[in-house]
Amino acid sequence: QEGYRPLEYTNRRPLYPHQQNAITYCRSQGEPNIPSWQQNRIALFMEMRLGKTKVVIDFLREVPFSGSDAILVVAPLTALWTWERELALEGEMYVTLLGDRDIRLLNAELEVVRSPDWTRINYFLINYEGLRSCPEIVAMKRWKAVILDESTRIKNPVAQITKCVTLEGIHFPGAEYKFVLSGNPAPEGPLDYFSQFKFLYGSMIGHKTYWNFREAYFKRSSWGYDWIPKVGAKEKIKSWIEKHSFMLSRHQAGMFQKKVYEVRKVEMDPDQKEVMDKLEKDFVLSVSNESELRTKWIPVQYIWMAQVAGGFTKGVLRWKGKYNELVSLLKGELKGQKVVVWYRFNNEIFATGRILGENQIKCVALHGGCNFEERKVVLSQFHRGEVDVLLCQIKIGQFGIDLSCASTAIYFSNGFSLENRMQSEDRLESPEKKEPTLIVDLITRNTIDEYTLKSLREKKMDVHYYMSRGIYDQIKQKIAER
Repeated sequence: QEGYRPLEYTNRRPLYPHQQNAITYCRSQGEPNIPSWQQNRIALFMEMRLGKTKVVIDFLREVPFSGSDAILVVAPLTALWTWERELALEGEMYVTLLGDRDIRLLNAELEVVRSPDWTRINYFLINYEGLRSCPEIVAMKRWKAVILDESTRIKNPVAQITKCVTLEGIHFPGAEYKFVLSGNPAPEGPLDYFSQFKFLYGSMIGHKTYWNFREAYFKRSSWGYDWIPKVGAKEKIKSWIEKHSFMLSRHQAGMFQKKVYEVRKVEMDPDQKEVMDKLEKDFVLSVSNESELRTKWIPVQYIWMAQVAGGFTKGVLRWKGKYNELVSLLKGELKGQKVVVWYRFNNEIFATGRILGENQIKCVALHGGCNFEERKVVLSQFHRGEVDVLLCQIKIGQFGIDLSCASTAIYFSNGFSLENRMQSEDRLESPEKKEPTLIVDLITRNTIDEYTLKSLREKKMDVHYYMSRGIYDQIKQKIAER
């Protein structure tokens, strides 16, 4: 049967020293001196491309399993392909729970017919949305181990998936081993840690609810929309987390690759500038000979501004400044190189595909409209070198995708999420890679593109920088200077 491998599988890959250290940490969490309610609760906060998946697979080989035991891996949809690939490379067996509700539940009922000649571990893979829609899976098997990959997916305490895996009585109470895996477990600040440790322990630093934890260690910022640590809280939280997790950066692991950042700016067309100015000042999207669109909501205004900066209004491509610059880069300085181009909006991906095709530049695209199998085909084409350019939506490509065959990333457009930006940058990293990664931001001058990039950089230095306020201040200053 597909997925089965002999127990004595000879092609297993060796561990790097930092992976061996991570396995040593995993072993230490089962020692008798650890309280029983904390035993075998493992947080691996290792930056991307350090091989967390292999660490877990190798460690679980040491764990005694009975015939009915199973392992559940919960991951973003795009990361399931990575788990399939890693398990196949390591000679392990898996069942992927995809499809509609009935198909997921039917596949979850599968049992493995074991014999001494075949692998003893039964992995079941499911995406977060699939588990949320089929919570019965929690109780369908005796889950020896439950693994939450890219565990920041449960950082929101009121999200349905967070409740599914953390609420009393339904959070896998019988699982002997629990894992949370993340390369950047707290992208927006220390509050992001709580739900991840709630899943592991049922509490964090003695607090069983997110709200009590927040009240104890945080206070409202002066702006009023954010929570910042109280005096001394940040140090206490940091100390606790260091005692309850294995944290490793690429630099600590000996990966001294550096990222080289560049910005390429294009000018607005005169009519594009006119549309942008009116939108910034009056919250009105007005194009010649078409009906106006009005809004009173700043988030809607920001989306329209970002679309205009990318050349679009009302779903129609009108200005090609960014596209012309992208073609110039791909036919000039970056010709023949593998390049990943990141996008916020699907319309930009589709327009780029058409324009690159007109310029005889082969590319493939990965976006929200691609199903699981299509994503695997696209990534395989890119890895095999059939095409040199991958067009990828940031939200789709941020998790579980190995793009280390490329050393150049171009950001055609940015969103407001620092986590999405950092995760997508790290998709190009790998322990074997020697050359630095080139990251190019393609910016329409004097637009929200500039404000967003500036705010992302400031947010990287201070995760409590309130991005929307920063952008608002820059727009206000720009209007005042006219």
